[in-house]
Amino acid sequence: KIIGAHIADGTLNSSFIRITDENQQAIYAFRSWMGEIFELDLPKVEAVKGSNEWSLTFRSKSVSRYFTKFFDIPSGMKTYTADEPRIIKNADLKFRKSFALGVLTFDGGLCSKPSVALCVSSRKLRNSIAEILTLHDIEITIQLKRTGKYWRFWSKDLNKESASKWLDFFEQGTE
Repeated sequence: KIIGAHIADGTLNSSFIRITDENQQAIYAFRSWMGEIFELDLPKVEAVKGSNEWSLTFRSKSVSRYFTKFFDIPSGMKTYTADEPRIIKNADLKFRKSFALGVLTFDGGLCSKPSVALCVSSRKLRNSIAEILTLHDIEITIQLKRTGKYWRFWSKDLNKESASKWLDFFEQGTE
């Protein structure tokens, strides 16, 4: 979940880690995940001045090293190159599902119709999440061409059964 969230909306530079989102609950969820796994005493979630976003910013050389060395996450901009780390892609499906949950909690959303969509700048990331969902028998439509700078997929209109499947891919208590 942590790596998926970071791939979706995180920034990594040296020992500096930051994640931002419009959904304050998603930032609190990320903070909780980090606390559980790394046993860190993290700063408070703060409003980003001049926007409607929230952020968590902290320094940790060990976490930064873990992200870069273990998961091959590069420092700096990853908007167009983001992808599911190879170690997760080759892991059990439950780990891939957790990765997808992190990505979708931060970058997924509901459409005007009752459907779920993902819109990202990285084609590789869109395809990885689509593959994970398909392996969990969730039907999606993949847009074959980029719209502007974005790659998309979306679900069929949700019903009670499909909505409950989708809920497994979003952190509980987030919007």
